[in-house]
Formats: sequence, structure tokens, C-alpha cells
Amino acid sequence: MRPGLSIFDSKSFIPLAAAFFLGLYQIATRKASEYDSAETSLFYNAVIGISVMSILCFLYWQKLNANSFVLLFSVGIFYSFGLYFQIIALVKARASTLQPFHYTLIFWAIILGYLFYNDLPDLPTFLGAIIITISGIYVLKQKN
Repeated sequence: MRPGLSIFDSKSFIPLAAAFFLGLYQIATRKASEYDSAETSLFYNAVIGISVMSILCFLYWQKLNANSFVLLFSVGIFYSFGLYFQIIALVKARASTLQPFHYTLIFWAIILGYLFYNDLPDLPTFLGAIIITISGIYVLKQKN
């Protein structure tokens, strides 16, 4: 979001809620790692994900073709590994130490947005991404 109210609407709360719940998830995972293994955390993530998506699939179900099964399987495997590695990282380090690495998502979004949608952000978006990334690196360096 840019400063000002010109682009503010109810959809602006979606990224804010996502950031809030990501932080909450990281804190809860870190606390749970004191009592449970990474595999247990991954299991409960899967159970909750399957439960929520089982309900939502009735609202948004589309007929699947052969390519869909390959994509769904690939997404499931890569997401599971990514989540497992994130849980292991949260077991070994504080969330505030890991958070600056999440800023790479900004650049992945730019790269993938260009590759798949031929879309490049405008200059203010690039500048904002650079400021956020440099701030994260600065915070990371201050902790060392």
C-alpha cells in the first residue's frame, strides 16, 4: 500500500491479516517446538489445512484434468518440504532472526509476476521493496 487513502479499500486488510497470522504462526510454532517435534507440528499443519480446504472445496470446486493432478501433487510436495524446513528453522532460531529472509518473497513475486504474467511493478513499488529489504538486512546486522 502506498501512503494516502486513494487505494485503500476492504481488500487492503487481506495482506495485513496475512502478515498478522504469519507472525502468530511463527510464534506458535516456536513455542510448540519446546514440547513437540517438527514432524508433529507438520502433522497438525496438514490436519488443519486438509480440514479447512475440505470445507472450501465445496464452494470453489472445478473439474480436474490430468495436468491438474500433476500440479496439485507438485504443489503439495514442495509446500510440505518448505513448511517442514520453516518449522525446523523456527526450532533452531528465533522468528525475528528468520523474518528478514521472508523479504526475498518480494523479489520472487516480482520475478514470477514478470515470467508468468509479463507484469512489472512501477517505480514506487520497486523503491518500497528495496526500502523494506534494506531495513530487514539492517535489523539482521544489528542483532549480530
